[in-house]
Amino acid sequence: MTYEVDITTPGLYAVSGRVSSHVEPAGTVTLDWGSTREEPVAIKNTTHNRNFERQEWDQRYLERGTHRFTVHFTAQDYVSLDYIQFDRVIG
Repeated sequence: MTYEVDITTPGLYAVSGRVSSHVEPAGTVTLDWGSTREEPVAIKNTTHNRNFERQEWDQRYLERGTHRFTVHFTAQDYVSLDYIQFDRVIG
């Protein structure tokens, strides 16, 4: 799945996804930014396929503007994605 995010303030961002999975291992997620591809991150078991929780996947410096990225799941049948969140890291 390919997404776009519009960043208005440049800085370091924590990238997380609100996901659910009732199995373990639930597979991995990888973020592909076009020029770089992050290491796979394990998806944690949330105990039920409707029990969503936010799990951090990456921290990345993003300039102001529109960024396009692709999300790859290794076990799509076992993971549900609700949304992807970008939180600016202050400090």
